[in-house]
Amino acid sequence: HQNIGDDKSKDNMRNQCHTVLDFAYKKGIRYFDVARVYGESEEFLSSWIRQQNQFAGFVGSKWGYEYLAEWNVETDQHERKDHSHPFLKKQWVETRMNLGKSIDLYQIHSVTPESSVLQDKDVLKELHTIKKGGVYCPKHITSIGICMALV
Repeated sequence: HQNIGDDKSKDNMRNQCHTVLDFAYKKGIRYFDVARVYGESEEFLSSWIRQQNQFAGFVGSKWGYEYLAEWNVETDQHERKDHSHPFLKKQWVETRMNLGKSIDLYQIHSVTPESSVLQDKDVLKELHTIKKGGVYCPKHITSIGICMALV
């Protein structure tokens, strides 16, 4: 456990993140979980991956929540849930811009079995397109959400 200190700037947080990632990778950790709603996690991970000589990890990300806090812990609203097709398209572009081809797994963040997103034909079609591009989407409920793979 390490105290990150008083400097909560984006640059310092990125550096601290890289230190943790270096330690984890050296210890054999190979699965890295990020999401659009986790602040700058995709960008931090991507910048770390680009510094590696060879990266042999597996990267998962999620869509469906938008991070709103802008590095302010005192904000009224930190995130917003949106499982619509337009939001999926927007977040997929952002994820690809951040992670490039490093993304291996793409999931729906915090969806429940009762959610209408699983009946949204446009969302399912978009997920199928993402899958055809080589990104895995498991077809089951997990502890962090649901992702549909159209087999």
